[in-house]
Amino acid sequence: MKIHGHAGDDLLQRMQEAHERQRVEGGTVGGMAADRTEGARPADAIEPPESTARALDARVRDIANRALAGEFATSGEVREAVIGEIVDERFGEGLDLSTRRDMTRVLRDALADDPEFGRQVDDMLVMAASDLGG
Repeated sequence: MKIHGHAGDDLLQRMQEAHERQRVEGGTVGGMAADRTEGARPADAIEPPESTARALDARVRDIANRALAGEFATSGEVREAVIGEIVDERFGEGLDLSTRRDMTRVLRDALADDPEFGRQVDDMLVMAASDLGG
C-alpha cells in the first residue's frame, strides 16, 4: 500500500462506513488509547508514553473528523497528515517549519512502500472514524 494512495484504495470509504456503522448502532468504542492493540499503532522501536499516545490519538481523531467532513481529496493526503502529526508529536516544538517539512517528506518517502505502516495508519484512522460515530 502506498502512502500516496492508489486506484482502488478505499480508506476514506472504510472510514465513512465505520463511522456510520458506529453512529447507527449507537454504541461507543471508548478512547482509542484504551482500545488499540499493538498492531494498530505506528511502527516504533520505542513505546511512547501513555500521555503521548493519548495526544496522538486526539490528533488522529481530528484528522479522521476532517476526512469525514471531506477536507482531504485522497486517502494518501489523509495518511500524510498522520505522518505530519507523528513528526510533530515526536519532535514537537524543536523543529522549524523547513526542518519539519523535510523530515515529513523523508519519512513519507521511507514509509511509502511499507505495507505494515500503511495498514497501521489505516487501522488508526478507521478506528478514529468509528469512535467519532459513537
